Amino acid sequence: MATRHPSARTRKDAKLDETIALPAAAGTVASAVLDLGNRPKELFTSELDVLVEAPALTTAQLPDTKTAIYDILGSASDDKSSPVTLVTAAITQTGAGGAGDVAAEYRYRPPGDVPRYIWLAVTTDGAVDASAAAAEISVVQ
Repeated sequence: MATRHPSARTRKDAKLDETIALPAAAGTVASAVLDLGNRPKELFTSELDVLVEAPALTTAQLPDTKTAIYDILGSASDDKSSPVTLVTAAITQTGAGGAGDVAAEYRYRPPGDVPRYIWLAVTTDGAVDASAAAAEISVVQ
């Protein structure tokens, strides 16, 4: 009988997705953490990926020349202390042509030394309200 590595995770093991509303004004919002389950000094050995999904944004939510930038961060602590940026600008949406921007996805395979806790941070510029739209970070096979 096959045995699973103690840190091996699947979608049914835990809540491995978080949805966050985008900022209501210029600034940054962050999701709750996803727990990858790896312990200190233990390599992350799972064959899982992290998926970031950015919504389509209207011109009211993302006017011409304004941006929404999606970063993936990590920490050894669930309180997000001592964060490290794992992926800078995994997705960058820029309003153009009076049409906002289209939905986008970014798939990331965490390295073996990835911190146990990861989350998504979304930063927008300009005084616009994109809070009716939501982004998602999830762990997928």
